[in-house]
This record gives sequence, C-alpha cells and structure tokens, in this order.
Amino acid sequence: DANAFQALPPLPAGLDGRVILTQLNPQMQILLASMSGGQQQVIATGSGRAALAQDGTRLAYPTAGGIMIYDLASGKTTEITGVLGRDLRWSPDGSQMASVNAGDTFGIFVTGSDGKNPRQLSNLGYESLAGWSPDGSTVYYAIPGSGVNGFLLRAVDVSTGNTRDLFVLENSSRKAPLPAVSLDGKWIAYRASDNSSLYIKGMDGSPARLVLDNPAMAINGIA
Repeated sequence: DANAFQALPPLPAGLDGRVILTQLNPQMQILLASMSGGQQQVIATGSGRAALAQDGTRLAYPTAGGIMIYDLASGKTTEITGVLGRDLRWSPDGSQMASVNAGDTFGIFVTGSDGKNPRQLSNLGYESLAGWSPDGSTVYYAIPGSGVNGFLLRAVDVSTGNTRDLFVLENSSRKAPLPAVSLDGKWIAYRASDNSSLYIKGMDGSPARLVLDNPAMAINGIA
C-alpha cells in the first residue's frame, strides 16, 4: 500500500535497462531514462506516448503524419507516413507493430515496421492492447466485459484474424486496465478497479494476485 511502497528496497543489481517516460511540464515530451530515473534524454516534443522495441534498439511513437521510428544508437529517425494509430506495441522480433485506430478507421491494425503489409484484425475502436505472444503469432487485447467483473482478454491470430476469448481480468479497471503481457507469455499485469492497485494473473487463467494495494492516487505505464 502507500506506506509500504515507500519502504520497498531499491532496484535489484543488474536491472540496468531503460524506460520511456511521458513528461507533461513544461511541455509534453517523450523522455528516455535509466531504470533509476537518471540519464534522461528528450526524444521528441509534442508527443506523449512511445514504445520500445523488445531488444531495446528502437523506439516508435505516433505523429500527425504517421509513425516515427527512432534508432537509439544512431539517433536517426525514420517516419512511416500514412500509418496511423495509438497504443503501439512491437512484435517480439521487431518486424511488426500493432496499434489501435488508424485515423478514422477503428480497430486493431498490424503493419510491418517498414510500413508494408497493413492488416486490420478487429473493428471495435475501444480495444486495449496487451502485447504479443513470444512467437509473434498472436496479439492480445482487452475489451469491456458483458458483466461487472472486469475487462475480457481476447487473442487474435495475426495471420488469419481468428479471435479467441480467454478469460476475464477480474476486478480490473472499468476505465482502462492498461494490460501488459510478459515477454515470456506466461503472465499479464493490469490495473485494478480503483485505478490505483496492480494485479498479476497467469495466462493459463489462474486466479489473479494483488501485487500493489493502492500505493498512490493512480498508476500508469505498466510494463
């Protein structure tokens, strides 16, 4: 909870990755930082959401004209014009990207990281992307369930477009559960109904476990 959160130990030794941050003041911009919060680097201004490729070499973020890809080693940017969408998620091998709502067209879209071979996989418009399967064959997303228990997790085959309903994210946020599937495909983390707590659940459908119990006013950016 909020009190115990302050007493958590520092990050384990060796956890030296990087994280994407959204800064709102003095202006909206995307920052790249170390896991400790230091070494902050401004990547882009005027944009607030970005996605790191799983190998940590590239970063993608939406623009008014398309999707911008930033190479972290060289600093080179490449814009894929005409490819629109939010909530970007890279495939495990970095060859594809999934996003939601391509301009005036609703649903989940998958396109090559070169902008080629776009495919529409759903047509709702309120999907919340959760990630990819480790082999890149499946995209997971959550939609509001028909009951009051929480959002429903669904899987869609990238090749065929066939969908499968998996299970309900019990006690998940009614506003936005912000689901995130682990890179090994075994777990999903999501925001609770109070928008402040955090659950983790096995992708085999086993019961969810409360990890953080209201540590702050709200949580965001689950990875």
